Amino acid sequence: MTRLRTHRADDNQLELVTYLRSIVGNHRVVILSQVDNFFDGIYTWLGENVLFEIKSKKGNLSDGQKILHQTWGGRHYVFRNKEDVDKALGIS
Repeated sequence: MTRLRTHRADDNQLELVTYLRSIVGNHRVVILSQVDNFFDGIYTWLGENVLFEIKSKKGNLSDGQKILHQTWGGRHYVFRNKEDVDKALGIS
């Protein structure tokens, strides 16, 4: 069963979510980080829903996140900085 709980956001989450929203639009980014072992959020870009995880420069995926990333069928990214966001959006 999936648990909901308060997670500590990575230090760069606000910066990267604000940056992503400035490109794709505020209403096109939803934060989901309260769900254990799931992605931190989802955004819509060019008609496609894409999931993302935000990690600090040295942060690692949990074991549950690793399994999800290995088995998820759709597009998904790990963002550590603005360059990762640009690359995912194809604007770098």
